[in-house]
Amino acid sequence: MYIACAYENLLQVLDEADRLLDLDFGSTIDEILKVIPKERTTYLFSATMTTKVSKLQRASLSNPVRVEVSSKWVSWKT
Repeated sequence: MYIACAYENLLQVLDEADRLLDLDFGSTIDEILKVIPKERTTYLFSATMTTKVSKLQRASLSNPVRVEVSSKWVSWKT
């Protein structure tokens, strides 16, 4: 997790959120979320959308935008 503050704008990045939660950092993330301002920009990245990641999304994001990549491979003949 990365947290930066510049010109009173707080930026939080949760990269590999699924891995952080798999490694039992959930309680640590919860503690950090309790002390940083709610007015912030948060980016949450995850390879999978597990139940734990969905709960983290609901707890840490407001008005989220979800970008999803299809799990199906497409081949083109040349």
